Amino acid sequence: MWCLVEPVRMVDGEPPSEGGGGTPGRPRVLIIDGQRLFAEGLAEVLVERGLDVVAVESRAQRAVATARAHAPDVVLIDLELSEVSGLTVGRHLEVELPAARLIGLSSFADPSMLIEAVRGGFRGLVNRRATVGELVSAIEAALHSHIVLPMGAVQRLVAPDGPVGAYPRWADARNSLTWRQRDILQYLADGLSTREIAARLDLSPNTVRAHIRNILAKLRVRSRIEAVVLAQRGRLER
Repeated sequence: MWCLVEPVRMVDGEPPSEGGGGTPGRPRVLIIDGQRLFAEGLAEVLVERGLDVVAVESRAQRAVATARAHAPDVVLIDLELSEVSGLTVGRHLEVELPAARLIGLSSFADPSMLIEAVRGGFRGLVNRRATVGELVSAIEAALHSHIVLPMGAVQRLVAPDGPVGAYPRWADARNSLTWRQRDILQYLADGLSTREIAARLDLSPNTVRAHIRNILAKLRVRSRIEAVVLAQRGRLER
């Protein structure tokens, strides 16, 4: 089971336009998975569900070149690649193809992996045993700038003794934010993009980005998703 962290937007703007080639109007998907038979079977069922699988790559060393050649909208990445970590591949793809949505596939829901994946630019983390419908929903969510995370990992992440729940002094964290920063954090939790927040507050996007950097520093987190998780837990009041 997974949950949609909605509507957290990690980038400005709307879902990406379709790349060149392929079938117009169908999201272009690249699958990078060390288990070739699994990847090919997954490709077949995704095509049946209306997606355009542009390539299947089983070697991590060729992943970036393959992605560059096909310019996919979504990249499904096996996080347990044997040669190079799927998280490492994702970090390279984030630089090479910043518009592509990265979704990690993993056989276990580890909160620390979840955090590293989100920090590395992934828009989702889906269990390899998820149903086809769940995976397609995750792809559609990623295309609309949402983030899909495994429910079990999220529950452990925000548990009182978890990586996020174990923050030492919540009162200090809340009081360290200025009223403007609290507003911006709430808007992030509401799903607004940087540009939308700037328009609401009559600020420049760069000013909003500076505020967000300061919010992350004060909350001792490294990504917007971690800050939003805190806000959605009700730990921070506007």
